[in-house]
Amino acid sequence: MWLPPQHQIPAGIDPSLQEGAYNHPVVIMSRIPSPEGLVQIFMITSMGSRGIAQAHRPDWAHWLKYVPIKPAQHPAMPDTQLCFSDNCLPLAKNSYVNIRQWHSVHLGALRPYRLSGGDPPVLGEASLRRLREVSGFVDLHDPNTSKRLEETSSFEDLHDQTKRSKRLKESESQDGSGPLPEMEDLEVDPRETVQSDGYISLAGLMLLVLLAAVFLHLYIKSKE
Repeated sequence: MWLPPQHQIPAGIDPSLQEGAYNHPVVIMSRIPSPEGLVQIFMITSMGSRGIAQAHRPDWAHWLKYVPIKPAQHPAMPDTQLCFSDNCLPLAKNSYVNIRQWHSVHLGALRPYRLSGGDPPVLGEASLRRLREVSGFVDLHDPNTSKRLEETSSFEDLHDQTKRSKRLKESESQDGSGPLPEMEDLEVDPRETVQSDGYISLAGLMLLVLLAAVFLHLYIKSKE
């Protein structure tokens, strides 16, 4: 399909994309439109007719975000090359699907990609599946997607809870914050016991001396 120039799109369904996004071929990723008529698309670019190897260096941050459409090639994706269905004419230029970002547009804003003779270019089913795998695309307009996401979310929540519980137990065993030991499990240093007995003996002796002094004082007072 083709996303025409912005001025050719009715204002009510203009997706309001950045200026360079218009007037480009696109790939429709949604299996069916949303109730509002929206579909999700990836843009197609020819890299200025240069090919990705000539347009960018391998250390470019988005080097792996452009999937080649046959006959275009990508040095880092020798086994990935998207193909059109049989009887479809190739694009006018060697092109790549830009999977950096998908866009949501109204189906009525798109136009057929016109070529002289042959069928309009449409990716084959196997290539669409490969494109979904490489891009990690999630069809938000597919009614079955929400159910799959809920099932995945429930499994991930359970998995996260299990991991948190395991980490908590490991933390308790490492920092000693587990249950306190019973009294009989506490070890007492013998030196502390001897030292305590010494303190008790000295205190008793001082008490005896004090009592003797008191009795002696009382005895002397009684003789006067």
